[in-house]
Amino acid sequence: MKYTTENSILARADEALNKTLRDFANEVALAMGEKSPVQNKGGFGILTERILFGLKPSNCPGPDFKEAGIELKTIPLLPHHKKAFKAKERLVFSKIDYHGLIHETWEKSHFLQKNGALLLLFYLFAADKRPLDYTFLFQELLKLLSDLPQADLGQIKSDWEYIKNKVERGEAHLLSGADTFYLEACTKAANSAEQTTQPRSSIKAKPRAFALKQRYVNVLVSKLRGIRDPDVRNLSDGIGRPTGIEEVVAEKTSPFKGKTNIEIEAMIGWHPRAKPKHYARLLSNRMLSGNGKSRFSELEKSNTTMRVATLEPSGVLRESISFEAFDYCELARQAWEDSTFYSQLEAKRFLFMVFQKSKDSGAITFVKAFFWNFPACDMPEARRVWNKARRAVLSGDYSALPKISESGVAHVRPHGRDGDDKMPTPQGGMEVKKCFWLNAKYLQRIIGADGGPHE
Repeated sequence: MKYTTENSILARADEALNKTLRDFANEVALAMGEKSPVQNKGGFGILTERILFGLKPSNCPGPDFKEAGIELKTIPLLPHHKKAFKAKERLVFSKIDYHGLIHETWEKSHFLQKNGALLLLFYLFAADKRPLDYTFLFQELLKLLSDLPQADLGQIKSDWEYIKNKVERGEAHLLSGADTFYLEACTKAANSAEQTTQPRSSIKAKPRAFALKQRYVNVLVSKLRGIRDPDVRNLSDGIGRPTGIEEVVAEKTSPFKGKTNIEIEAMIGWHPRAKPKHYARLLSNRMLSGNGKSRFSELEKSNTTMRVATLEPSGVLRESISFEAFDYCELARQAWEDSTFYSQLEAKRFLFMVFQKSKDSGAITFVKAFFWNFPACDMPEARRVWNKARRAVLSGDYSALPKISESGVAHVRPHGRDGDDKMPTPQGGMEVKKCFWLNAKYLQRIIGADGGPHE
């Protein structure tokens, strides 16, 4: 049977729910005259196209189901708490044609033409199973222009335009997944050495594809499953119109610039009896939403972490930024571009809320808020630090892990509860938990450079 209409495609997807590709393999094998279609190479998505829908692999620029204008995407899920699921990875689309992109507009973009309507087939990933035995859990037809919240769609358009503008400037080699909020330009190549040409520059760039960030897919999955987190609020609440995330933050924080914490407390009607250790974070949350304990939907969907930076009266920043503690055995096995540290630098954004201490009193003054992500030009130095750390772990010389004095960008130091909080090492011993940190002096330069708002 050929699936050419929306109804027939969705009906076939419904047939697959709570089943595996193995349940359909014999049927398709007979129809296609092949003895063993399950031997087809190319990943679970291609297997699904062939076995479930009878589609053959194609380099056609249009959607998989041309007549219906629907693109098929299979999304692996992992079990999560309370019988929920989380996305295993980002939702990746086709490669970006750097040369063609600069001549497109959003409304007539190849991205929208191919992905305007997405059939999302979610399946349960299991490392101990063959792809033929993954179970389909649920499906959703998602029409980008009508089914996404208008604020999200506006941000995705802004992200697309940011990527296009960077390519137009001959800076495709400087693209990073963390440049944007929801729609990113993720690396997509057979190996880390693969490079491609770009317009308006002789420098070759990594092949990249448009993708919805993993955190965004997580929120989408929760929404489709009817799961709502009561502690998550929208930054845009109270704005009254769809607008970009950076514009929302700028609008909400601008009234507080140059104000002391005492003045800000009076402005927002918050009068705490005591100042806990994380007082500046609570104050920042209330400046953005009026609620000190809320998490923000836009930040979670865009893999953005809010960081409070408090400068000394002299302008010196003393606090470095830590990442998650690394697994020594995993670090020893990884290559740079497959490493956790690289993926954190490549994908994570930061929202800095900057305060400065008063010289004469205990007050702090709000200086500014800005978004920042780790720049591609500093990635070689981060890689050098990571390589030194990996060599130290492989040799078992944990005193040789890179110190803050050895790099202007990053270093390694402990990140456990105490000296007894340890992780196994490749040598079979135990070592205090450690993590990579971005140096305080490096961050001070970033803050002093005014952060550089998203274009």
